[in-house]
Amino acid sequence: MSLADGLVTTVEHDAEFSAGAAWGADDRITFVRAGALWQVPASGGPAKQLTTLDSGKRELLHAWPSVIAQGRILLFVSITGSSRGASHVEALSLATGRRRVIVESGTFPLYAPSGHLVFFRDGALLGAPFDVDRMEVTGPVVRVLENLAVGTTMDAPFAALSNAGSLAYAPSDAGTTRLVWVSRQGVEQPITETPRRYQYPRLAPDGRRTVVAADGDLWIQDIARATFTRLTSEQTVGNAFPVWTPDGTRVLFRTLTGMYWTAADGSGHPEAIAGSLSGDLPCSVSRDGDTLAFLRQTAQSSRDIYVLSLHGQPRPRPVVSTSAFEGGAQFSPDGHWMAYASDESGQMQVYVRPFPGPDRRWPVSTHGGTQPMWNRNGKEIFYRIGNKMMVVDVSGSADLTLSQPRQLFDQRYVFQNVSLANYDVSSDGQRFVMVKDEAGSGRLNVVLNWTEELKRLVPTR
Repeated sequence: MSLADGLVTTVEHDAEFSAGAAWGADDRITFVRAGALWQVPASGGPAKQLTTLDSGKRELLHAWPSVIAQGRILLFVSITGSSRGASHVEALSLATGRRRVIVESGTFPLYAPSGHLVFFRDGALLGAPFDVDRMEVTGPVVRVLENLAVGTTMDAPFAALSNAGSLAYAPSDAGTTRLVWVSRQGVEQPITETPRRYQYPRLAPDGRRTVVAADGDLWIQDIARATFTRLTSEQTVGNAFPVWTPDGTRVLFRTLTGMYWTAADGSGHPEAIAGSLSGDLPCSVSRDGDTLAFLRQTAQSSRDIYVLSLHGQPRPRPVVSTSAFEGGAQFSPDGHWMAYASDESGQMQVYVRPFPGPDRRWPVSTHGGTQPMWNRNGKEIFYRIGNKMMVVDVSGSADLTLSQPRQLFDQRYVFQNVSLANYDVSSDGQRFVMVKDEAGSGRLNVVLNWTEELKRLVPTR
């Protein structure tokens, strides 16, 4: 984006949005695609693949690139399948293609202009003297900053280091949230006592459990007993966007290498969903349990709504595919309709269309809206406009009749993705599971000339 006139230019597609990117001094942008590192000129042009996942080492992902030495050296993290903690920092010479492990356990590498490598491990930033030409650490590793906040889908801190030596970071309590019940009248009741970075809660079909993303994993909450059990294992990375199957036996979710599903009771191992690609986001499963609606980005368009079969041949195919952004697809309880959000009008609006066809749609929202969810009786569609929770009555079968939107409550809850609902609705349609920010959790700390402190803590030769 040009800061002078706001002009936006699409440089490349299919970039993994949560695995980092780097704009080097040579005016090339390094990004992650399908788990590997790619590089493209900032002005556009063909992208070049820089790394390849080594199946012999069970590599799952190359992430968090950092370009140093005027574009000659690339720092990045390699995550293997042995465990999510089995991540190490590597250096890659772009001139020779030589790769070298420089830190055996760590993530999120940064290079400080003071001649230090800075990386993340166990909730803290660590620093060590670093020789760029030899691509090696030349002194002891020292913890230099404790208690940093970590992203919700990846084990990476909210931190950035400028070339001038200033550090911006969020402390460990930043971004923490709680799950709360909210009635149609806006009356709030706590669900969880332990603050975490919760995202995308989904109530089980039986209404007794909730699956929610937090700190890179999915967790099952027994609502009555208020217990949390980790559902996902270290076999997958970037776990988020959970979706229940209608019978409540499985949970589908997104990882950085594609969509997976796993038994909701924690038994067995996660299985890759045939036909899915890196970057696909699951949305909803049809009532018969056979069809998954998900979001996919292509080189020709922004995110579109696709479906595939969960049994037999998947055969992914687009249902709503335009130049606009479409998302948040939700099957109706009877499986005959699909609610979704699109910005084809110039702003996000909610629509409903018959499934699997014909190609016809009705506008649900009137003055903007996103994150649609059905009442489980099929007679209402809920959606959000910022802090407002809205509802529209639905009636009819072949030709739908939609009421004027009504506001239920206007209160601040975490919004997150522009189309995927960051809330869920109880089976009787009378309460909502919402994600609420902790007081003061949004602060950001900035330390000017932080590298002077780094040099004091970690002397270089």
